[in-house]
Amino acid sequence: MIREMGEMLSKSNEVLVTELYQRLMKKESRLSQTPIHVNLSGASRRRTIRLQPHLKDKVKLIPAPLLHQREYVTAKIVVHGPRSLTETYSDIAKWLKTDPPLNISAIEIENAVTLPQKMHDFVHEIPTIDKISVYDRLAEEGKRDIDRSWLSMERFFASVSSASNSIGSAFGQTEAAFRNLRILTSSLHNSIVRSLSALPEFNEVETITKLANNKASQDSGLDEPLRMRQRIVDQRTPAENLKIDSMRFSNNSVSVFLDGTPVFIEYKEYIKDERFQMDQMYVERVQKLCSLLNVPTTSKFRTLKCRHWFDNTDTHNFGLVFEVPSHYNNHPKSLHDIIDKEKTARPSLGQRFRIAYELALALEEWHAVDWVHQSISSPKILFFPPKDESVVWDYTSPFLGGFEYSRPSLEPSTPARVENFETNVYRHPTRQGLPSERFQKDHDLYSFGVLLLEIGLWQLAKKCFDPQRVKAGLPPMKLKEVLVKNARTRLAHYMGKDYSDAAYACLGGDFGVTKDDKAQTELGKAFRGRVIDKLAPGLSLK
Repeated sequence: MIREMGEMLSKSNEVLVTELYQRLMKKESRLSQTPIHVNLSGASRRRTIRLQPHLKDKVKLIPAPLLHQREYVTAKIVVHGPRSLTETYSDIAKWLKTDPPLNISAIEIENAVTLPQKMHDFVHEIPTIDKISVYDRLAEEGKRDIDRSWLSMERFFASVSSASNSIGSAFGQTEAAFRNLRILTSSLHNSIVRSLSALPEFNEVETITKLANNKASQDSGLDEPLRMRQRIVDQRTPAENLKIDSMRFSNNSVSVFLDGTPVFIEYKEYIKDERFQMDQMYVERVQKLCSLLNVPTTSKFRTLKCRHWFDNTDTHNFGLVFEVPSHYNNHPKSLHDIIDKEKTARPSLGQRFRIAYELALALEEWHAVDWVHQSISSPKILFFPPKDESVVWDYTSPFLGGFEYSRPSLEPSTPARVENFETNVYRHPTRQGLPSERFQKDHDLYSFGVLLLEIGLWQLAKKCFDPQRVKAGLPPMKLKEVLVKNARTRLAHYMGKDYSDAAYACLGGDFGVTKDDKAQTELGKAFRGRVIDKLAPGLSLK
């Protein structure tokens, strides 16, 4: 390299880094390894780094003790100012579009690249009250949480910017880059929502409404969890106008049409009061749930939109009426039934990782707005068949149903006694039989661990047990012990160690959280690190 630089200096009195790289690439240079050049300022020769010798009379001499020889080389590096973020995002988007990931449009690429910056702007520039930004109102731990996520994002953009400006083809690299971008964006999104949940203002309808209606929150996609939280905090029950007459549906019909639109109905029996009517507590819970699920959402929450609810007094159950997405046929099947009965259209290894990952993100999102599900299990996970019949079931889009027991995390849980083994196998030991503890988020995580076990083994959890021992009766802690053992000894063979560790963390409650706030934000961070981040690498599998 020194020889080449000397020849360039003698010829033109300067060294252009791009030209130096081209010289070194020639076989005459006889290098043992191929040199790597990353052009950080674009492809223009004019913008490359130039090395020029100083004029001797303008050089500040080095003190004599530091000189080891009479002549020495000094150089001045002239570097153009840093490129703007807009230029960087534009270059990355162009690079991604040279070989776009399958089924991803150019518009989606543009939006995905700029979305993290929009989230950053929302946090740092939008005032909440008293002209103080969201970031400045956060607790120190919340700030650190967001800063860590943003630092990871900056490192990602720096690495992709280098790749997009390097010599060589983008083919084969953009899919992995786009996937990592989405993973990091999800992490940043949730760190912001999680940090907001620890604020007292997160319980004030007026403040939440103001933030949700702000254009910056809408541009960044943060308005969606804010609107969810708004419905949770609002003590009114706006879903009363969503109630319809149960006579519009035949008894226990599931897949039907309502006003010409396909809908899916979930039923739940309720305990009758002394007048043989639906208890008022259940009425309020159903109205709240219907109102919440009526909020338009994207894929983050993995739920269908709830259009109506009804009370069937003859059979003492209520029904939630869900809208079926237009690109699906109205004949869903639960994950439980697919595992148990589907013999030909089973998901691939990569698809199973995708199912687990998408459901983990959904659970994280619900917990971030401080809502617990309370009934997570494979019978409550739905898949729909696409209308185009390209596949039997769309395994890329699992839907989370079974919200009949859902509630805000700080409200008392419904203390229903359940003695059914096939239900209790998904429940935390303290929630089996007559629950001995108020339902908390870690109880949801335990149920999710059972779900991970089923997805990984592609076997129902009940099949892990000896039928004779089940018939004789298993105490709750023994039931948990069997599930944990299966996660530890069998899952790694089918899904790898990281997946096994994720399931074990949920089943064993191994999240390392010793102190937390009311919103359990530390548990949320631990779930991201010990579960979601463990599942993410599997998304690269087919």
